[in-house]
Amino acid sequence: MDQVLIVTGGGRGIRVNCVRPGTTRTDILAPLGGDKVIAQVAAATPLGRVGNSEEIAQAVLWLLSDKASYVHGAIHDVSGGR
Repeated sequence: MDQVLIVTGGGRGIRVNCVRPGTTRTDILAPLGGDKVIAQVAAATPLGRVGNSEEIAQAVLWLLSDKASYVHGAIHDVSGGR
């Protein structure tokens, strides 16, 4: 993340954060092997499954909310621990 943007933006009320999703169940996985790939990734993930788009969206919504008003310059892994 660009440290200059974080420093200069923070003073103007601009918060800079990143959501880094793990493997997420979407149609894009179909040409890569679909359910077989999902099973392999799930087996290598501490939570034992892949995520879904709703879980990623919830993390973004939290960052946009007042509940995250003091969160700045962070990278949030939404990856099931992988």
